Amino acid sequence: MGTTTAAPALAPQSPVAPAGAVQVDIVYLNHPPLRGVLADLDKLLATYGQRVHVTRYDFDTPQGEAFAASKGLTGHTLSSARSPAIR
Repeated sequence: MGTTTAAPALAPQSPVAPAGAVQVDIVYLNHPPLRGVLADLDKLLATYGQRVHVTRYDFDTPQGEAFAASKGLTGHTLSSARSPAIR
């Protein structure tokens, strides 16, 4: 009988992007139902390997709030018409 360990809620991220990688910034809310969506997103992004570099920002932290504010994000939802950061 084998043992299992809990998978991390979010995949680890490297502080340095590989040369030529596409930068993906994710601002997230670290609670259900978003955690399941983030896990699915991690699986998808993993299929791209070193071609993408992901940086995550927890919206409920000072760093996440600062990043969100720098992109014009002020709440849980935002339409692309109101933010130049969403293209």
